[in-house]
Amino acid sequence: MLLSVTVTKKNRKYFAAKNDQNYPCKILIDEISENLEIDKELHLEVDDISIRSKYGTDLIYKLSRPAKRNPWDEVVIIKLEKYNKFFVDEARKLGGKYDRVANTWTFPKYLEERVEQLDFIYNSEIVPIKITAGSSCYTLHDSLTFMGYSVAKATGRDSGAELYDGVSCLKGKVTSGGSMKNWCTEAEEESELILSVSKNIFDSEFKEKEIVWLSHEFLV
Repeated sequence: MLLSVTVTKKNRKYFAAKNDQNYPCKILIDEISENLEIDKELHLEVDDISIRSKYGTDLIYKLSRPAKRNPWDEVVIIKLEKYNKFFVDEARKLGGKYDRVANTWTFPKYLEERVEQLDFIYNSEIVPIKITAGSSCYTLHDSLTFMGYSVAKATGRDSGAELYDGVSCLKGKVTSGGSMKNWCTEAEEESELILSVSKNIFDSEFKEKEIVWLSHEFLV
C-alpha cells in the first residue's frame, strides 16, 4: 500500500510519524528504512503490520521498498512581475504552489523547462500599449481583461467600473451594464485605453484569446 507520512522522530525500534490525516503512527526501523528523513512529507510503499486489539489499533508499517524521492525536494521558483490571469491558470494546471508572503510560485524541478517558457512569456519587458474596444467588449460578473491583464471591474449593474492601477482611458467609456442578475463590466465600442503588458505575450499561444478587442498598438 502507498502511505504519505511525515516522520517526526527516530526512536530505538520505530520512527514516530503522522499520516496524511494527522494520525500518529510508527514505521519499523530496518535496513530499508533506517535513513528516512525527519520533518519531510514522504511517500512510502509499506506493508501494514499494525497491532489490533480490543483496546484499539497501534498503526505500524514496514517499508516494502526504499522510499520514493519527493518531487518537491528540488524546486524551481518564479516571481511574476505583473499579475496575469493566464499565467495563474497555467501555473495551477502545472500544480504550482503560490506563496502570498514572497509573491512567488514554486514548481517541481522536473518542470523547469515549462516554467522557463512561462517566465519568457510573462516576465519579458513590460511595455505600454493602446487598445481599442470592439462592439462586444464585456465580461459577465468579472473584471474586463486584455491578454490576461486586468483592465477594469464593476461590482453590479449600476456600480460603474473602476480602472485598475496603471490603466488610463483616452477615449470612450468603461462602465457597468447588463441586468441586476447578470451584470457585466463593459467598454463602449472604439473606447481607447492604455495599459502595460509583457511584450512576449503577443508571440504566445494566447494572442488569439482577446478577439473582443479590435486592436492593440505599442507605444514604445
